[in-house]
Amino acid sequence: MFNIKENLDSINNQITKLLQHIPKVEHEPGTLRVAINKGCPQFYHMTQKGDTNGKYIPKSNVELIKSLAQKDYNEKCQRILKNLQKQINAFLRKFHPEEISALHTKLGVRRDFITPLIFTDDEFAAQWQATPYAGKSISGSTQLITSRGEHVRSKSECIIADTLTRLNIPFRYEAPLKINISDSPDTKSKRNTAKHAVTFHPDFTCLNKRTRQEFIWEHFGMMDKPDYAHNAVEKERIYTSAGFIPGVNFIATTETNDIPLNSKHVEQLAKQLLL
Repeated sequence: MFNIKENLDSINNQITKLLQHIPKVEHEPGTLRVAINKGCPQFYHMTQKGDTNGKYIPKSNVELIKSLAQKDYNEKCQRILKNLQKQINAFLRKFHPEEISALHTKLGVRRDFITPLIFTDDEFAAQWQATPYAGKSISGSTQLITSRGEHVRSKSECIIADTLTRLNIPFRYEAPLKINISDSPDTKSKRNTAKHAVTFHPDFTCLNKRTRQEFIWEHFGMMDKPDYAHNAVEKERIYTSAGFIPGVNFIATTETNDIPLNSKHVEQLAKQLLL
């Protein structure tokens, strides 16, 4: 329900682009009348008010026929599109779904005794963030600590974590994720292959508060090492087969010794996909 406004705004923008795309060219005044005579079309140029016949246009004057037909089509498209925009704008003026989620925050003491029908984005994010999970243990006394006090495994992960924190994007570090993997590597086989569940721990599981969609974010930090790069490609292939598609619900960043992680690139990805 809360995506309706966003979708309608998107449609409104598409309509505006279509209206701008309609060419503004000078056409002959008047309209085109088409009559069928013995199964063949005949064309007439209507220019005078009250004239129901118009002036006959010989078929050799194709340019005039095309100009009048295009003009009529463009004008009708314009009317339809403007009418659609008018209906959308009228609906949006009266459409306030945020009132139902805001209701819970206005209840004061009663709020503690009520389970809301719909959470606000911040309430949903807080509940998501508060969900307990068992991450992977980090051995040793690492000095890599994020701005919110979590230990991470690399400087690059610290950059990603601190960027997410600064942008107020909820995330979990190395939260478990179960993925079903086929026992057979033969993807062309038509036989039903058995699958078994494997638990991965993606570097970050992030929440887009606006869409309430989860993203996993993997940072592959040693791509100049052949074995590591091979495993990273295989891991991304498994993620894709499990429905984690780059740019849709999966983010991957990479680096080598010569090409370190770019913090501006991290921020750009976070803003584009998670806000």
